[in-house]
Amino acid sequence: KFLDSDYDVVAGTTSLSNPDSLSQTVLVERSYKNPSYSPDGYSWDIAVVRLKEPLIFNSHIQAITLPSASVQFPAGLKCKVSGWGHTKPAVPLANPLILQVGQVEIISRRTCNCLHHIKPTEHSISSIEQDMICAGTIDGSVDACQGDSGGPLVCYVNNKWYQAGVVSWGEECGSPNSPGVYMAIVANIGWIRERVPDVKVEDFSIDFTPEPDNEAGCIGADGQLHDYPNSASGVLVTLGMLPLYWMSAYILTDL
Repeated sequence: KFLDSDYDVVAGTTSLSNPDSLSQTVLVERSYKNPSYSPDGYSWDIAVVRLKEPLIFNSHIQAITLPSASVQFPAGLKCKVSGWGHTKPAVPLANPLILQVGQVEIISRRTCNCLHHIKPTEHSISSIEQDMICAGTIDGSVDACQGDSGGPLVCYVNNKWYQAGVVSWGEECGSPNSPGVYMAIVANIGWIRERVPDVKVEDFSIDFTPEPDNEAGCIGADGQLHDYPNSASGVLVTLGMLPLYWMSAYILTDL
Protein backbone atom coordinates (compact mmCIF):
# COMPACT_ATOMS: atom_id res chain seq x y z
CA LYS A 1 0.00 0.00 0.00
CA PHE A 2 1.33 3.43 -0.94
CA LEU A 3 1.55 6.16 1.66
CA ASP A 4 0.73 9.81 0.95
CA SER A 5 4.41 10.62 1.46
CA ASP A 6 5.30 8.30 -1.43
CA TYR A 7 3.84 10.82 -3.89
CA ASP A 8 5.02 14.15 -5.16
CA VAL A 9 3.46 16.82 -7.35
CA VAL A 10 5.23 18.19 -10.42
CA ALA A 11 3.88 21.56 -11.56
CA GLY A 12 4.78 23.99 -14.31
CA THR A 13 5.88 21.65 -17.10
CA THR A 14 4.36 19.99 -20.15
CA SER A 15 7.06 17.30 -20.36
CA LEU A 16 7.44 14.61 -17.72
CA SER A 17 10.71 13.33 -19.17
CA ASN A 18 12.31 16.78 -19.43
CA PRO A 19 10.74 19.17 -16.89
CA ASP A 20 10.88 22.87 -17.64
CA SER A 21 13.34 25.05 -15.74
CA LEU A 22 10.41 26.87 -14.13
CA SER A 23 8.79 23.65 -12.92
CA GLN A 24 8.56 22.70 -9.26
CA THR A 25 8.39 19.32 -7.53
CA VAL A 26 6.79 19.21 -4.10
CA LEU A 27 6.15 16.25 -1.83
CA VAL A 28 2.63 15.36 -0.71
CA GLU A 29 2.02 15.62 3.02
CA ARG A 30 -1.49 14.20 3.19
CA SER A 31 -4.50 13.43 1.01
CA TYR A 32 -8.15 13.91 1.90
CA LYS A 33 -10.78 11.93 0.03
CA ASN A 34 -14.39 13.05 -0.09
CA PRO A 35 -16.00 11.45 3.00
CA SER A 36 -18.96 10.33 0.87
CA TYR A 37 -16.74 8.26 -1.42
CA SER A 38 -17.05 4.47 -1.33
CA PRO A 39 -14.86 2.01 -3.29
CA ASP A 40 -18.05 0.08 -4.01
CA GLY A 41 -19.31 2.81 -6.35
CA TYR A 42 -18.35 5.66 -8.61
CA SER A 43 -19.78 8.73 -6.88
CA TRP A 44 -17.72 11.34 -5.01
CA ASP A 45 -14.53 10.04 -6.64
CA ILE A 46 -12.45 13.05 -5.70
CA ALA A 47 -9.82 14.09 -3.17
CA VAL A 48 -7.52 16.99 -2.40
CA VAL A 49 -3.92 16.82 -1.26
CA ARG A 50 -1.93 18.94 1.14
CA LEU A 51 1.59 19.69 -0.06
CA LYS A 52 4.55 19.78 2.32
CA GLU A 53 5.37 23.27 1.06
CA PRO A 54 3.46 25.74 -1.09
CA LEU A 55 4.00 26.09 -4.80
CA ILE A 56 5.48 29.40 -5.88
CA PHE A 57 3.34 30.92 -8.61
CA ASN A 58 5.10 32.09 -11.75
CA SER A 59 4.44 32.34 -15.49
CA HIS A 60 4.13 28.53 -15.66
CA ILE A 61 2.27 27.84 -12.42
CA GLN A 62 -1.03 29.44 -11.45
CA ALA A 63 -4.17 28.42 -9.56
CA ILE A 64 -7.29 27.90 -11.63
CA THR A 65 -10.59 29.34 -10.43
CA LEU A 66 -13.37 26.95 -9.45
CA PRO A 67 -17.09 27.50 -10.13
CA SER A 68 -19.62 28.04 -7.37
CA ALA A 69 -22.34 25.46 -6.76
CA SER A 70 -24.87 27.46 -8.79
CA VAL A 71 -22.87 27.44 -12.04
CA GLN A 72 -24.13 25.19 -14.84
CA PHE A 73 -21.88 24.15 -17.71
CA PRO A 74 -24.33 23.73 -20.60
CA ALA A 75 -24.46 20.84 -23.05
CA GLY A 76 -22.57 21.70 -26.22
CA LEU A 77 -19.99 23.93 -24.51
CA LYS A 78 -16.47 23.22 -25.80
CA CYS A 79 -13.93 22.48 -23.08
CA LYS A 80 -10.49 20.87 -22.81
CA VAL A 81 -9.11 17.82 -21.02
CA SER A 82 -5.40 17.18 -20.57
CA GLY A 83 -3.10 14.47 -19.29
CA TRP A 84 -0.16 12.15 -19.86
CA GLY A 85 -2.26 9.00 -20.11
CA HIS A 86 -2.54 6.42 -22.87
CA THR A 87 -3.15 7.64 -26.41
CA LYS A 88 -5.16 4.49 -27.20
CA PRO A 89 -6.38 1.59 -25.03
CA ALA A 90 -3.26 -0.14 -23.64
CA VAL A 91 -0.95 2.20 -25.63
CA PRO A 92 1.09 4.42 -23.26
CA LEU A 93 2.17 7.91 -24.24
CA ALA A 94 5.57 7.70 -25.93
CA ASN A 95 8.64 9.75 -25.03
CA PRO A 96 9.25 12.65 -24.63
CA LEU A 97 6.00 12.43 -22.61
CA ILE A 98 4.50 15.74 -23.73
CA LEU A 99 1.20 16.79 -22.15
CA GLN A 100 -1.73 15.88 -24.41
CA VAL A 101 -4.71 18.23 -24.73
CA GLY A 102 -8.03 17.40 -26.36
CA GLN A 103 -11.16 19.44 -27.05
CA VAL A 104 -14.33 17.81 -25.79
CA GLU A 105 -17.94 18.88 -25.59
CA ILE A 106 -20.13 18.93 -22.50
CA ILE A 107 -22.87 16.29 -22.82
CA SER A 108 -25.98 16.37 -20.64
CA ARG A 109 -26.29 13.67 -17.99
CA ARG A 110 -29.48 12.40 -19.58
CA THR A 111 -27.91 11.99 -23.01
CA CYS A 112 -24.68 10.63 -21.53
CA ASN A 113 -26.60 8.01 -19.57
CA CYS A 114 -28.48 7.03 -22.73
CA LEU A 115 -25.29 6.73 -24.79
CA HIS A 116 -23.60 4.51 -22.21
CA HIS A 117 -26.58 2.14 -22.35
CA ILE A 118 -26.62 1.64 -26.13
CA LYS A 119 -24.25 -1.33 -25.82
CA PRO A 120 -23.86 -1.88 -22.08
CA THR A 121 -21.12 -4.09 -20.68
CA GLU A 122 -20.65 -5.79 -17.33
CA HIS A 123 -18.77 -2.69 -16.22
CA SER A 124 -21.48 -0.22 -17.20
CA ILE A 125 -22.79 2.02 -14.46
CA SER A 126 -26.52 2.06 -13.76
CA SER A 127 -26.83 5.83 -14.12
CA ILE A 128 -24.88 9.07 -14.40
CA GLU A 129 -25.31 10.69 -11.00
CA GLN A 130 -25.73 14.35 -10.01
CA ASP A 131 -22.10 14.60 -8.88
CA MET A 132 -20.90 13.69 -12.38
CA ILE A 133 -20.47 15.67 -15.59
CA CYS A 134 -19.92 14.12 -19.02
CA ALA A 135 -17.72 15.39 -21.82
CA GLY A 136 -16.38 13.91 -25.02
CA THR A 137 -17.50 13.19 -28.54
CA ILE A 138 -20.25 10.82 -29.69
CA ASP A 139 -17.85 9.01 -32.03
CA GLY A 140 -15.16 8.67 -29.35
CA SER A 141 -12.56 10.54 -31.40
CA VAL A 142 -11.40 12.60 -28.40
CA ASP A 143 -11.39 11.19 -24.88
CA ALA A 144 -9.43 10.80 -21.68
CA CYS A 145 -7.78 7.41 -21.26
CA GLN A 146 -5.90 5.19 -18.79
CA GLY A 147 -3.52 7.33 -16.77
CA ASP A 148 -5.50 10.53 -17.23
CA SER A 149 -7.63 10.00 -14.12
CA GLY A 150 -7.46 13.00 -11.83
CA GLY A 151 -6.75 15.33 -14.74
CA PRO A 152 -8.64 18.60 -15.22
CA LEU A 153 -11.63 19.36 -17.42
CA VAL A 154 -11.40 23.11 -18.01
CA CYS A 155 -13.71 25.50 -19.85
CA TYR A 156 -12.95 28.98 -21.18
CA VAL A 157 -15.83 31.22 -20.15
CA ASN A 158 -15.98 35.02 -20.08
CA ASN A 159 -12.30 35.28 -21.05
CA LYS A 160 -11.19 33.08 -18.18
CA TRP A 161 -10.47 29.40 -17.56
CA TYR A 162 -12.51 27.52 -14.96
CA GLN A 163 -12.22 23.91 -13.86
CA ALA A 164 -15.50 22.11 -14.50
CA GLY A 165 -14.48 18.57 -13.62
CA VAL A 166 -11.90 15.95 -12.76
CA VAL A 167 -11.36 12.84 -14.91
CA SER A 168 -12.99 9.93 -13.09
CA TRP A 169 -14.08 6.91 -15.13
CA GLY A 170 -15.26 5.58 -18.47
CA GLU A 171 -15.65 2.50 -20.63
CA GLU A 172 -12.84 1.64 -23.06
CA CYS A 173 -11.40 5.02 -23.97
CA GLY A 174 -12.09 6.37 -27.42
CA SER A 175 -15.11 4.13 -27.95
CA PRO A 176 -18.24 5.40 -29.72
CA ASN A 177 -21.20 6.22 -27.46
CA SER A 178 -18.98 6.33 -24.36
CA PRO A 179 -18.34 9.93 -23.29
CA GLY A 180 -15.86 10.39 -20.48
CA VAL A 181 -17.33 10.85 -17.01
CA TYR A 182 -15.88 13.45 -14.66
CA MET A 183 -16.50 14.45 -11.08
CA ALA A 184 -18.36 17.75 -11.26
CA ILE A 185 -16.62 20.51 -9.31
CA VAL A 186 -19.93 22.29 -8.67
CA ALA A 187 -21.23 19.22 -6.82
CA ASN A 188 -18.11 19.03 -4.65
CA ILE A 189 -17.34 22.71 -4.12
CA GLY A 190 -18.86 22.84 -0.63
CA TRP A 191 -16.57 20.08 0.60
CA ILE A 192 -13.57 21.53 -1.28
CA ARG A 193 -14.08 24.90 0.43
CA GLU A 194 -14.18 23.19 3.82
CA ARG A 195 -10.77 21.66 3.13
CA VAL A 196 -9.31 24.64 1.23
CA PRO A 197 -10.92 27.79 2.71
CA ASP A 198 -8.94 30.20 0.52
CA VAL A 199 -9.63 28.41 -2.77
CA LYS A 200 -10.57 30.74 -5.65
CA VAL A 201 -14.31 30.30 -6.29
CA GLU A 202 -16.50 32.48 -8.50
CA ASP A 203 -20.20 32.65 -9.25
CA PHE A 204 -20.83 33.45 -12.91
CA SER A 205 -23.26 32.87 -15.74
CA ILE A 206 -22.46 31.35 -19.13
CA ASP A 207 -23.90 33.10 -22.17
CA PHE A 208 -24.39 29.95 -24.23
CA THR A 209 -27.53 28.27 -25.50
CA PRO A 210 -27.37 24.61 -24.42
CA GLU A 211 -28.09 21.84 -26.86
CA PRO A 212 -31.51 20.48 -25.86
CA ASP A 213 -32.02 16.80 -25.15
CA ASN A 214 -34.01 14.90 -27.74
CA GLU A 215 -37.15 13.91 -25.85
CA ALA A 216 -37.47 10.74 -27.93
CA GLY A 217 -34.01 9.42 -27.07
CA CYS A 218 -30.34 9.96 -27.89
CA ILE A 219 -28.67 9.85 -31.29
CA GLY A 220 -25.77 7.41 -31.23
CA ALA A 221 -22.61 7.27 -33.33
CA ASP A 222 -24.55 5.11 -35.79
CA GLY A 223 -26.91 8.02 -36.43
CA GLN A 224 -29.82 6.04 -35.02
CA LEU A 225 -32.23 7.09 -32.28
CA HIS A 226 -31.90 5.05 -29.08
CA ASP A 227 -34.40 4.97 -26.23
CA TYR A 228 -33.53 6.49 -22.90
CA PRO A 229 -32.74 3.66 -20.43
CA ASN A 230 -35.68 4.48 -18.15
CA SER A 231 -38.14 3.98 -21.00
CA ALA A 232 -40.15 0.80 -21.47
CA SER A 233 -37.62 -0.68 -23.88
CA GLY A 234 -34.56 0.54 -21.98
CA VAL A 235 -32.15 -1.71 -20.13
CA LEU A 236 -30.39 -0.92 -16.87
CA VAL A 237 -27.15 -2.69 -16.07
CA THR A 238 -25.97 -3.68 -12.61
CA LEU A 239 -23.27 -1.41 -11.25
CA GLY A 240 -19.83 -2.71 -12.23
CA MET A 241 -16.91 -2.63 -9.83
CA LEU A 242 -13.96 -2.09 -12.16
CA PRO A 243 -14.39 -0.05 -15.32
CA LEU A 244 -11.54 -0.28 -17.79
CA TYR A 245 -10.00 2.92 -16.60
CA TRP A 246 -10.68 4.07 -13.09
CA MET A 247 -8.52 5.71 -10.48
CA SER A 248 -9.21 7.97 -7.56
CA ALA A 249 -9.42 11.54 -8.81
CA TYR A 250 -7.34 14.28 -7.28
CA ILE A 251 -7.40 18.05 -7.40
CA LEU A 252 -3.84 19.17 -6.73
CA THR A 253 -3.59 22.15 -4.44
CA ASP A 254 -1.13 23.84 -2.14
CA LEU A 255 -3.58 23.66 0.77
